[in-house]
Amino acid sequence: MATKNVSRPEFIGTAFEASILGQNVFYASDEYPWLDKNVIYNKHLNFSKVLNFENNPIIKRAKWFYKVIKRKVSSDFHVIFPKWFRGPQEVALCIRRYENFLTGFYLNKDFVHKLLQFIIKV
Repeated sequence: MATKNVSRPEFIGTAFEASILGQNVFYASDEYPWLDKNVIYNKHLNFSKVLNFENNPIIKRAKWFYKVIKRKVSSDFHVIFPKWFRGPQEVALCIRRYENFLTGFYLNKDFVHKLLQFIIKV
């Protein structure tokens, strides 16, 4: 029996949320995308900066991918634009790297708190 109007979120990859925030991502034809090892969010970050989502490369890719999928699937499927699958802490771990984020709780908890607030507001 066919299921009607099934919703399936588009999946851009494991690096989607971090890349929205500006983390560099490397794509290969034979594996999942992976994040750049360099940290872009440091103690000098201006958290009041407004992110430009219209010019964000991963958002452009997601919009293109979304349109392609909508054209290719039958009307039985309701394609949903990508959702965030990761919570704020996991996104922070991706953009700060594990060691920087975790030691930040001890060395600079104000920065870690500001970073998490910034991610939540996005």
